[in-house]
Amino acid sequence: MKTNPSASHLRKPRLFLLASIMVTAMPATADVRLPKIFTDNMMLQRYLPVRVWGWADAGEAVSVTLDGKNAATQTDKKGQWAVELPAIKAGENLELTIKGKNTLALKNILIGDIWVCGGQSNMEMGLGGCLGAADDIKAANWPKIRHIKFKHVVSGQPESDAPTATPWQVCSPETAAGFTAAGFYFAREIHQKAGVPIGIVDDNWGGTRIEPWTPPEGLALVDGLKPLFVAKQDAIKVYRTQLPKALTELEGWIVQARSDLASGAPTSSMPAMPTIPSGGWSDMYNAMIHPIVRFPIKGALWYQGESNGGEGDSYYDKMCALIGGWRQLWGQGNFPFYFVQLASFQGVIEDPAGGNGWAKLREAQTKSLSIPNTGMAVIIDTVPLAEANDIHPRGANQVALDSQHRHGGHHRYRAARGGERHPPEKQIRRGYALGLLGARARLRPTTTGGFGAAVQGAQG
Repeated sequence: MKTNPSASHLRKPRLFLLASIMVTAMPATADVRLPKIFTDNMMLQRYLPVRVWGWADAGEAVSVTLDGKNAATQTDKKGQWAVELPAIKAGENLELTIKGKNTLALKNILIGDIWVCGGQSNMEMGLGGCLGAADDIKAANWPKIRHIKFKHVVSGQPESDAPTATPWQVCSPETAAGFTAAGFYFAREIHQKAGVPIGIVDDNWGGTRIEPWTPPEGLALVDGLKPLFVAKQDAIKVYRTQLPKALTELEGWIVQARSDLASGAPTSSMPAMPTIPSGGWSDMYNAMIHPIVRFPIKGALWYQGESNGGEGDSYYDKMCALIGGWRQLWGQGNFPFYFVQLASFQGVIEDPAGGNGWAKLREAQTKSLSIPNTGMAVIIDTVPLAEANDIHPRGANQVALDSQHRHGGHHRYRAARGGERHPPEKQIRRGYALGLLGARARLRPTTTGGFGAAVQGAQG
């Protein structure tokens, strides 16, 4: 597992500021452009308005067309623009056209349900690293499953765009090995049972704690974390107060350094810069999640906790802040948020009082089911004993299907048939029944002693 990098970027803030000054000095391009989450083969969320946004020259006229619908706007003084198109129930092989002084055309767009797959290494683990995945990869001809992967980046302030490791990809034997394994099996199962196209937003980072993924707005929602929110806001104010003077000194140093380099004279040290506020909170949210909160989604899958394994009830507060913050900033209400409880990893203990190791964190995860429209996958009984000493359960198929669908299936998925209404959201508690296509479900034992789901035919 990678070590937690949430504070590593603070060691060289001066280099980041220097790079920012150099980039700012470059001439602006007149081309209309989009965030990196918009590419060929992308998926858009069904039943919700289609939001498209980007940048161009200040005052530039921009028009957007999709599925015969049009929207037009003009960029603001900062060159930003945004439009909203009517919701689309279903569609495939669509083309999204954006016109400014130039024209962009994104092809092979699919309408379906999009799930953000967040957390640490057990969510990031690729399908290619799982036990028995070779056959699944060979058979991965699922053109209605799409996937995009974001790069590992951090920032001390909310960013407008996030770099991607891959564009949107069509699931195939050539691409599937790099998909998040848990996300792939979740998507495949739902698509097979419900016929709904599924998009996977692979946005995670191995070895990370929950704090860097939590937005400041989430801290403000939890009484026990509000002091951290206030302290962070105060630190930001101090930083912004100190920054103008520091930038002036840096700009002067750049001019002198260039002169010294040209003359062969020795250069002086770069002036000290104020530290970007962090404290271990929000850095990954700022860089990897905030840039996409305008992008409508179906819900989120969360597989994390190992790096917070020494905690107890405090983890519940952090889950409240994470989930509440994401929901507030996405502005879609209480969208489904499903998470995986920690698996067996640490050895058996003899203390009859219990509560050692990860037990307290598992209890905090269980308590998190009190948050509306959440669900928890209990996998402590599904990970084979042979893997009990591996922090990365390799049987991701079993983790995703026998476990994630204990809660993921609770969402009443229905096939996208003509005239059928969008299914209402239901609050998720703890039960294990799987509801797909209006079907009833029952539990059955698995070969490892856990439980799997058997789906009966649609009723009525």
